[in-house]
Amino acid sequence: MKCLRRGANIWPLNGIYKVVYEALQRESEMEYLVERIVYEIQRAGIPMSEEIAQISMETLEGLVTEGWVSASFDPAKPLLDVGKS
Repeated sequence: MKCLRRGANIWPLNGIYKVVYEALQRESEMEYLVERIVYEIQRAGIPMSEEIAQISMETLEGLVTEGWVSASFDPAKPLLDVGKS
């Protein structure tokens, strides 16, 4: 399995982690990143569901927390509306 390594941290490039990686290679704005993640999920043949959508956002959040992905806030850009269950 392909992985990215940074010190002791490992980012496995399979499953949802690969989907998020592929999406981040093409988009940096959250509005478009979410659309790209959905596209990459479909391209990978993963059945789309609310659970998969939530897991992909949790994966992205974890990658930000661990320093793999940089996040910033621009008040001029719209916030992501994730809805409420």
